[in-house]
Amino acid sequence: MKKGLILTIVLSSILSSSFAVLSGSGTEAEPYLIQNLADFNEFRSNFDYRAEGVYSKLMTDIDLSGQSYTSAIVTGYFYGIFDGNNRTIVNAALTSANGGLFYYVYGTVKNLQLTGIAFSGNAAAGICGKVDNVSSLIENCYVQGTLSGFNVGGITSNNSGTITGCFADCQSSGTSHSGNIAASNYGIIENCYSSGTLTATTDGYFGGLVGYNVEGHISKCYSEVELINENPTYYHCAFVGRQTGTVRDCFWNADVNPGLEGYKLSTSDTTATGLTAAQMLVESNFTNAGWDFAGETANGTDDIWMMPESGTGPVFSWIHNGTYCLNPQSGDVTGDCVVDLADFALMAANWLGCGYANQQLCP
Repeated sequence: MKKGLILTIVLSSILSSSFAVLSGSGTEAEPYLIQNLADFNEFRSNFDYRAEGVYSKLMTDIDLSGQSYTSAIVTGYFYGIFDGNNRTIVNAALTSANGGLFYYVYGTVKNLQLTGIAFSGNAAAGICGKVDNVSSLIENCYVQGTLSGFNVGGITSNNSGTITGCFADCQSSGTSHSGNIAASNYGIIENCYSSGTLTATTDGYFGGLVGYNVEGHISKCYSEVELINENPTYYHCAFVGRQTGTVRDCFWNADVNPGLEGYKLSTSDTTATGLTAAQMLVESNFTNAGWDFAGETANGTDDIWMMPESGTGPVFSWIHNGTYCLNPQSGDVTGDCVVDLADFALMAANWLGCGYANQQLCP
């Protein structure tokens, strides 16, 4: 009897240590918490955390250096709600992509940064291969790195949902349709911008923001992507490569691509304008088009945009007001660009519960 009991205890210990279970219950009030690399691996490989209506939250930066992936990092379809909590996933490498961090998103991904990525392959994209539902949402996300392959997109390859408040700074090289926010758009892209470079290596539709706006709606976005065309016989434009949807109140930096058209095959419902580099720094050029800037109320009170003291165009105000921190310093556990008592309280709580706010706090 004792031997059987001991064996049961030992087996239970082995199983419990081999199969991590994320803290939380998956509700909006108590989301599953991703607190280290082991938790992230559990999240990405277990469908229970990706099911419809399930909430998950990233609690620390994740460094994927040395990890190698040959398909979307979070496997399978994602139906849940993933809150990146303004944290960063860095140094992810992906070949034969068929997606990005996620494969297909049917739910929500928000408040996430991907930096130092190197993704290549079919439908290579930062956040996901496809935003695949009209109710799907990608919100307040940032992607920085290199992308190459077929139908490349900085945020997604194919959008049928809503992308809002996102920006991508990518060095991209694409075939077929490619753009530094999305390769193809059937949904809504609003309040987004793109920078970096995009090299067109074959015939196709290539645009600084979107390669092919099929039946989609793009509003209050801009691009300052440098287009490099190795095959100048097809659609190759500063903003949208081929435009058969709706574009309103958008801009592109005309000095980055002198003489290059902003879009081709435009419908009548297109208001997009090329501005010089100097004009890109004049706030009234954007507020006159209805953009919601901090400090004005005529276009709304969400204060989405602001003009930086130095830069090349408008940026999101939440980058600079402490709610979204691109480079949190050591000790900034909450990721708000401020080291204060809130960081100490969270660190102490995680020490006591050994939930570890980052991968170094608990053994």
